[in-house]
This record gives sequence, C-alpha cells and structure tokens, in this order.
Amino acid sequence: MAERTWYTGPKRPPGATRARVRELHEQGRSQREIGKELQSLLPADGRIWLQQHPQPMLINRYFRQYFVTADGAVRITVDSHQEVFDQRFGAAPNLTRRAHIPVTAVMEFKFDRSELLRASAIMQGLPLRVSRNSKYMIAAKALMKV
Repeated sequence: MAERTWYTGPKRPPGATRARVRELHEQGRSQREIGKELQSLLPADGRIWLQQHPQPMLINRYFRQYFVTADGAVRITVDSHQEVFDQRFGAAPNLTRRAHIPVTAVMEFKFDRSELLRASAIMQGLPLRVSRNSKYMIAAKALMKV
C-alpha cells in the first residue's frame, strides 16, 4: 500500500527539522527568519507551499510510538501527549503557552488490503472505539475557542 505524502525529497533524520527550528528559536529568530530557513531545507514543492502559506497557525507536537509485526505486514503507530501552541499572534514562535485540548491517544493501523483479516484480529483484542481522527483538527478547534 503506497503512503501519500507531499514531501518527495530525500528523507531527513527524524527530528532534524524540529531541532533546527528549536535552535533558531533559542537564538531569538523571528517567524519570518525561521520560515526562510525552513524553505532552504525543503524540496521545490515544499518551498512553493510555504511561500503560499507564510504565516504559521499552530505548532502541533505529540509523542509517537511505532509497532510492527515480525514480517512488517501490519504497522501500528500510537500518538499521545499532544501539545498545541498558538502561532497566530506573535512575531516569535510560541513554545511556552499551550492551548487547552482534550487528552487523547490515537492508534493507527497501516496494512495492505490483503492483511485485513490479520489486522482485524489484532484490533478485536483492543478495548478501543474506532473513529476518524485528525490531530490537526483537534488543534485548530482548540485555537478557535480562544
């Protein structure tokens, strides 16, 4: 099953961009300066997107755990400890004042259709409610209540 993504360039080490943004923030750089730095790290399609949407709305941060079956056929991610920081009203990145959001954990299963029965068997043993979820929409809704 092919995963969809807008980023088509070479993969960066996990957290490398985040670490660079934090470093620039600690240096006291403005949103504009950080945006320009991010543009230099992106492939052409990412640079175009960032130029068309220059003002960040939020920073959405969460902890992700990865699980995979021994043969790699079923992959599971568990996202928790979501934190949201409103970016609409400051010249510098806000990494200290969190928005109020509900406490959630998101478990996502990824598998090929041929593995549906196997993945379903794994899911049946979990006492969870199945629903659609968007961590971004949770964050955006929290900011609209401000």
